[in-house]
Amino acid sequence: MEALKLYGPSFSSFLRSMRLICQYKGLAHEATLAPFGELIRPFSDEHAALHPFKKMPVLLDGDLILQESSAIARYLDDKVGGGKAAPPLYPADPTLNAQVSAQASMLSLYVIKPLMSNLVLEFFLPKGENGKVRIDVVKAALPEAERLLLWLDNRIGDKPFYIAEQFTLCDALLIPMLDYMNQLAEPYNQLPKFPPLQRYLAFQQQQYYSEGLLGKPDLSFLQP
Repeated sequence: MEALKLYGPSFSSFLRSMRLICQYKGLAHEATLAPFGELIRPFSDEHAALHPFKKMPVLLDGDLILQESSAIARYLDDKVGGGKAAPPLYPADPTLNAQVSAQASMLSLYVIKPLMSNLVLEFFLPKGENGKVRIDVVKAALPEAERLLLWLDNRIGDKPFYIAEQFTLCDALLIPMLDYMNQLAEPYNQLPKFPPLQRYLAFQQQQYYSEGLLGKPDLSFLQP
């Protein structure tokens, strides 16, 4: 069976989330910026042909081109392949199923920007003069990041998973964010303030679906 293709740079948090799902389900896949053989630069006109709003990742499966992580996750969850007999990403219980959808939406809409765009990415893709980190921007982002991490800490507590007793879309979305945060040097890494979140991340990093997907990003494609 031909491997699925996920268009986007390997450092993308959403792309890493979809790759976690692929590995959880045992689906052969590759992350690529050249899904048709030629490099497609992010945010280019060619990118717009894959996603009209130039977002990532985009899933390519044969003739199918599928946008938006929530739709991709549903598709991957239903995908039949030669992979592991993993439980569904969405619990059968309707209450838990609805909670997964609601919490995943909140993580995608209200958590990823304050943690990733406003804080973490400033270290990995600094926008300051001469490529320097804008420490004033980082310091301004810290209070909201800490507030959100406290909310997550209270939600997860001592549980190994975000919802229920299984890996769900919520975990797939949260793991890359926390892993990136944990790569920052103190005092910018806020995770040491939240031991339950640290234990949660440590557990998730050891699972088979995380193997080879986390850690420092490859930013080589950004070089001229």
